[in-house]
Order: sequence, then C-alpha cells, then structure tokens
Amino acid sequence: MGVMTLVLDFMRRDEPKMDMSNVVSAPVVPKPDVFSDASADGACMLYIKKMLHDPDSAQFEHSRESSIIANGARAVVVRSVRAKNAFGAMRKKDFWCFLELRNDQIYPVFIGEDGNEGEMKRVSVLLKDWGLAGKK
Repeated sequence: MGVMTLVLDFMRRDEPKMDMSNVVSAPVVPKPDVFSDASADGACMLYIKKMLHDPDSAQFEHSRESSIIANGARAVVVRSVRAKNAFGAMRKKDFWCFLELRNDQIYPVFIGEDGNEGEMKRVSVLLKDWGLAGKK
C-alpha cells in the first residue's frame, strides 16, 4: 500500500459530521496597508540620506523630534538632519517626506527640503491634496 493510497483511504473514512448550521462566519477582510510611525520615520531617514551630498555624515535628531502624520497608507514625516554640504560644513536641514505604502513596500511620493521655495509650494499642494493641511 503506497503513501497516496493510505492518504486516500484515511480521507474516505466515515466520521461523524459536525452540525455547522448555527455557526456564524465572519467575512474575510484583507489587512489594509497601514503605516506605523517607526516605519514611516525610518523610511524618511533612508530617503533623506540618499539626497545628501555626504550621506555618511548624516546625524539625525532623535525620533521624538520628528513630526509624523500617518493616515492609512500615506504618511508625512518632517525630519531634521545635520550633514556636510558640498563645502564640508555641517548644516542642519529639515526635510518633508511624503510616503505611500503599497504591497508592504514604502514608496517616496516627494522628499522636499524646508526653506526651498519651490519645494515648499509642492509641500503645500500635497498637504492640501492629502487632506492634511494645517495638521503639522
């Protein structure tokens, strides 16, 4: 008797049927993509580092100093970093990170430097589009 025959024989056995008439089943709801503050903050730091002239010089402020607004699969993070500029001088900058979570991957929508007029216009537009204007 082979393994397959043994398995099929086991499956054919008459076993008492359970009465399932009074069992209520809950609908299966897929888990939505939702940001945690830690994942949004960590992703923001990684994307900021990629934008710096000298990424190895990056010194991020403590995470309690960052502002995070997570709204389901979208998050906005404002993060400060000290890093060397092209002249080797350490400068402190604030960055705005607009992030989206899709299929367990975090994607940057926009990373902008605070104080840059053009980038701050984009920040204002995104905050309004995402329904987050005035929530910093």
